[in-house]
Amino acid sequence: MVQRHEVFDDWTRVRNEWLVIRKNRVKRFEFHHTVYSGQELRDRMEHAGFVGVILHGNLDGDRYGPNAERLIAIGRKPISKQRARGLNSVLGGSANQK
Repeated sequence: MVQRHEVFDDWTRVRNEWLVIRKNRVKRFEFHHTVYSGQELRDRMEHAGFVGVILHGNLDGDRYGPNAERLIAIGRKPISKQRARGLNSVLGGSANQK
């Protein structure tokens, strides 16, 4: 596989081209993606309604920082009051919303 990358729009976007070569055939894939800082991604997720957003620097869950391999964000959907009431009745306790 041959990969080409080009950064554009003041380092906010990346244009990617992948050439997959198999049995003397070439398939070309082109796609763009947006580059976010950790804070930008956290803000967007929280604005979308996620809570408890945490950032990791790789798939092992290491801390996100300047030497991170990746930017991985994990958040959860908040539990609704109606769902919490339903859980309370099923569990016979209190399902607290965090």
